[in-house]
Amino acid sequence: MKGGLPKLDYLLKILPMLKKAGANALLLEYEDAFPYTGRLANLSSAADSMTSEDVSMFVNAAVLGGFEVIPLVQTFGHLEYVLKLPEFSHLREADEDPADICPSHPEAFKLITEMLQQVMALHEESKYVHIGCDEVFHLAECPVCKSSSRGHDLYLDHVKAVAQFVTERFDANVLIWDDVLRKIPLKLLRTSQIGNFVEPVIWVYGTRFTDVFPTDLWTTYAKAFSDIWTAGAFKGAFGAAEFAPNVYKHLVNALTWQSVLTGVEPFFSRLRGQIFTGWSRYDHFANLCELLPNSLPSALLTLLVTSRGSTYEEVTSALHEILGCPGLVALPANIRALESDPRLWDSRKCVFVGADVVQVMWDYQGLMLQTQGLVRAAAASAWVSDYNDKHNWTSRRRVLDELKFLPPVQSKVSQLGAETRRVLSQYLTPSAVEEWMQQKIVPLAKSLFDLETRGRRLASITTWGRRTRDQVAAQLHFIAGQKKDSEMNMN
Repeated sequence: MKGGLPKLDYLLKILPMLKKAGANALLLEYEDAFPYTGRLANLSSAADSMTSEDVSMFVNAAVLGGFEVIPLVQTFGHLEYVLKLPEFSHLREADEDPADICPSHPEAFKLITEMLQQVMALHEESKYVHIGCDEVFHLAECPVCKSSSRGHDLYLDHVKAVAQFVTERFDANVLIWDDVLRKIPLKLLRTSQIGNFVEPVIWVYGTRFTDVFPTDLWTTYAKAFSDIWTAGAFKGAFGAAEFAPNVYKHLVNALTWQSVLTGVEPFFSRLRGQIFTGWSRYDHFANLCELLPNSLPSALLTLLVTSRGSTYEEVTSALHEILGCPGLVALPANIRALESDPRLWDSRKCVFVGADVVQVMWDYQGLMLQTQGLVRAAAASAWVSDYNDKHNWTSRRRVLDELKFLPPVQSKVSQLGAETRRVLSQYLTPSAVEEWMQQKIVPLAKSLFDLETRGRRLASITTWGRRTRDQVAAQLHFIAGQKKDSEMNMN
């Protein structure tokens, strides 16, 4: 929910599809889309934040649909949406970065518990609460934290305090992301008794598991925790500026998780479950990545192969059925075929809610490549390059030849913009639609406009002076200056 916020009616429509694919729980991170009140009202900075009625309606529908609902409230890192605000900026661990809260500040715990209480007031039936605690980039950096405790102790003490509050106040089990725990020695994990407070969620989104989670860590976790969760991803994991998920990579991640868990499950008395995350932006300040509607096929596929313990080939018929693919539309029949269509573009021909968003993204990809090609060609040309523009030195006829390719592409961008706005408006809040337009469509139009402006200015020149040595000398001077700056930086 922390970016590209879907409309409530769309979320309600996809619940049965997720259930049919094998999902039985929803992990929800609202961030600034949650309807905070009182002194926390400014935390709800999303332009179209959900109302308390929206949240209650969605949670109730999910519970009636057979889902366990797990709210996620960040309580250590990823708190930019809170600590960016003037009234809470003094609680930062590092002055220059609003990501992490200072656990030593006396007001920090009060703020976090207030956030948890407001969220849990709309999730009273939840038996699990996720308190985040991942990617804490600034730990024991402020003067107080530095002098009072080592980083690992500080982290564990803060996590235990928050977890104890959640357990006692809401009678719920507490989940945290595990990446910081990976760096803590087993002896400290055991002496801190952190396993009595939290259940770690081991998250690996790629396929090279041992690169980020070495094999011996399974044994370490088995000795420190009795219950664990694992997490892969169905979108938002392979590039902060992606606009369509690489379904093939997410499928391989899910299948790799199956293989890994087969070997390590005996270590644990209970494997609680597996989560598939779908980030909409990498952090509070990042641009949008993949939107939910065109990522639904990826979500359904990862759910199907996980819940049924099957290969891609064995679940394609179920995927066809849930997506409403007509008989004439055949999604890739095997993994090799999917690798050649990694974004599952063929799903745009199906009739599931959101298929038209897949079509829009397909059109966007083609037009983006065409626009980038035109701009690159102009920059590398002999008549519309930066050099030509700087020195007003070109052939009018050649420039006009270059410009004649622009109007058709500009028209396509304009048409795609109108269609994108129409389609996305069915599924996303108005501010989410506007943000996507500004980040994806507007830059295409602007790059073409800038190229047209340059070309028309150059084409307006009808007389030229002598070619002078100053043109070459200026370039050589610039290059020499760049080289000197580079050498100074290296030194």
